[in-house]
Amino acid sequence: RDAQESRGLGDVYKRQKENGTTMDEEIMNVVKEHKIAAGRFGDPNDVGSVVAMLCSEFSNYITGQSLIVDGGVTNSTF
Repeated sequence: RDAQESRGLGDVYKRQKENGTTMDEEIMNVVKEHKIAAGRFGDPNDVGSVVAMLCSEFSNYITGQSLIVDGGVTNSTF
């Protein structure tokens, strides 16, 4: 399957029924198809941790940056 075929949770449920697999197996298939380096989907705590760091004194030398919090899906160099 092309990674673009998985567009939402509804598609994962549909694939689960079609393939006779568990939900966990289908979620891992989507993670592999989309090549998420972290090996899982992110959750609110992942984004919250970055926001907390940016609001702390540890970010006092960071200016004008775009941070991508996507578990490694985006593979680019600037």
